[in-house]
Amino acid sequence: MSEVFQKLDVFLRGSRDYVQGSQILGRTADWLLHAGIGGAVLFDAKFSRITRHPVIAFRQGQADPVGANRLIGKARYRFGDQTFAIVYADADGESAPWIDDQPSKLEAFSDHGELHGEARVALDGTQEGYLSAVIETVKKLHQSLATKVTDIWFTALSGADLPIVPGHSGTAVLSVEPLLARNQEGRKQTFSKITVSADKGGSSQFNIAFSCRIVQP
Repeated sequence: MSEVFQKLDVFLRGSRDYVQGSQILGRTADWLLHAGIGGAVLFDAKFSRITRHPVIAFRQGQADPVGANRLIGKARYRFGDQTFAIVYADADGESAPWIDDQPSKLEAFSDHGELHGEARVALDGTQEGYLSAVIETVKKLHQSLATKVTDIWFTALSGADLPIVPGHSGTAVLSVEPLLARNQEGRKQTFSKITVSADKGGSSQFNIAFSCRIVQP
C-alpha cells in the first residue's frame, strides 16, 4: 500500500444520520483490492463511536493524518503470514452526502426471541453486501427486544475469516445465537454468534457486537 491515507467514499444512506460500519469496511476492501492485496482477510473490527462525516482510513504505524481525538475505530486484516491494521478517523467538516437506502437483503426472517433467529439473505459477492446482510438481520432482532428500541449500532466483530472479495453470490442461511447481553451506561450491549451457510457451498462463523438504547414506557 503506497498511499499514506485514503478518504473513503461513504454516504449517509436513507434515513440514517450516521455512516454505516458495513460501508466503512466495504470501502476499505475496495481500497485494499486496488492496492494489490485482494487476498487480504478481515478478522476483526471495532468502532468506538459513529460519525456523520467523511471517513479517513490509514494503516496503523503511519503518521496519523488527523489526530487521536478524531479516531472512530480500527479493522485488522491478515495477508499471507502477516497481519496489519487499518485505523479510521472522522474527517470532520461537512457531513457525508445523502443517498437513497438500499433494498433489504432479507428474503425470509424468523425471530425466535431474545436475539435468537435466522434469515435467508441475498449475497451480491461483495464484502459490504455480505456484512450488510448480517447487520440487517441482527439489527432486526434487536428491534423486537422491547416496544421501542433506538440507536441500534454495529460496534464490533471478532473471530472472523472474511475475504475482502468473498467470491460467492446468491442466497445463504444466516443464524444468530445470543452469547452475552448487559446494560452499561444507559445502553444495552450485546454479543452474538453468527453462522452463514451459502446455498452454493461454504460457510463462515464469527461473533458480532451491537449497542442499542431501550426506551422504557
